[in-house]
Amino acid sequence: MSASPPVASEFPPAALIELLRDLGVILRRGRHITQRAIHAVDPRLDPSAFPLLSFLKRNPGAMFSELAGAQGVSKGTMSRQVARLESFGLIERGPDENDCRSVRLSLTPAALELVGAVRTEQLEILGAALADWGPDDVASFAAGLHRFAESVTAWENSSK
Repeated sequence: MSASPPVASEFPPAALIELLRDLGVILRRGRHITQRAIHAVDPRLDPSAFPLLSFLKRNPGAMFSELAGAQGVSKGTMSRQVARLESFGLIERGPDENDCRSVRLSLTPAALELVGAVRTEQLEILGAALADWGPDDVASFAAGLHRFAESVTAWENSSK
């Protein structure tokens, strides 16, 4: 029989408070890195466009509902964001072969190029910020952060 997972009261409150504070810094700095990278590549784009474009790169042919769910916004909000990116020539609509009322979304070649350029810029910024870290430190941090993300996702999914 496995032990039940620890509850918050089993962790030192000061450590959890520090974790929350540092997580806030990471989230703000992560958005700033993405914003800098996007503006370096295409100043027309809002930073909120990159997660949407990245999702479509990983999930070509996604439906509006999938995209809205992944971004945590309503279908109406997603429709406006998609329309703007369509006007820039970055997203294409295509038919859903299983449902003629539905639309599938995919990136244009220009968007694929843009996503690659933004990702390259992000990696350069992040590499510069971690210049005094060793490869093992970066790998260890990435593994811990990945574990944290999986734990939070599992908790969120189990609490629905």
